[in-house]
Amino acid sequence: QKKDEHIGQKLKSYTFIRKLGAGAWATVYEVFDDKTERPWHVPIITISGKVLKKSLMDQTPKLKELVQTEITVLRRCMNDNVIRFVDTFSNNQNVYILTEFCNGGD
Repeated sequence: QKKDEHIGQKLKSYTFIRKLGAGAWATVYEVFDDKTERPWHVPIITISGKVLKKSLMDQTPKLKELVQTEITVLRRCMNDNVIRFVDTFSNNQNVYILTEFCNGGD
């Protein structure tokens, strides 16, 4: 079985704890914010989920546009009924979107 490269990885001040699930465009992880000592949930943008490779986004302009729209909408939404945007960043391979952890599924 292939080891998940994100588990245990530290990016910025965030440590990836465990995989929560995967969808068509993203893989979702529980992460720990080392600065605030508060767990967060991270959609990481790559091929197998919201870990979406930048190379795929470069090949699919509509996907890149959708990701940028998602980040913009999350940043602007300030409502108790919408998960809270925490941070976004990228490295050479992926774009990462951090949001408030929402226990219990979708």
